[in-house]
Amino acid sequence: MKKNIIFVSNTAEEEQSIVDRFHDSVDFFKRHQIRFNMPRRAILEEYDSSLYEAYRAVAEADWANRSENFIEKLRLFFQRPEPFQFIVRITQYGPFGFYDFKDQSVTINRHANIDAFRIIQHEMIHVMVEPYILAQKLKHSQKEFIVESLGTMFASIDSISDPGK
Repeated sequence: MKKNIIFVSNTAEEEQSIVDRFHDSVDFFKRHQIRFNMPRRAILEEYDSSLYEAYRAVAEADWANRSENFIEKLRLFFQRPEPFQFIVRITQYGPFGFYDFKDQSVTINRHANIDAFRIIQHEMIHVMVEPYILAQKLKHSQKEFIVESLGTMFASIDSISDPGK
């Protein structure tokens, strides 16, 4: 059976890509009070793979202890076929959490001083609702309201029945 979540640490090259991606977003982050960080020195000077791996191991263990079939709940609620998998990437740049709808990945910033488990859940919900958000051309605040509401709902239910079974 395919694992439904994989945790990976970013390479220095992937970190450079994140910095390049978010370089022009700093004003947006500040305007919407999104916490983020960018490099203070050259990425290769700051990059230490052992720090990423240590954070990855802690985040992965925390997910294993607390997830309670969260991904399966998402899959069933949004009626996605099996196998269904997320990739969780570890970074130290950009927002404290972000997502990529195209490859079903979420990225958590190892400098986030908040619950990595909750960040991962939040970003996974973003991935799932993104088609609706794009189709409706919703504002950032509307998107966040939907994601937070769904997060609250998923936290309050034990399971979701598979309508196909």
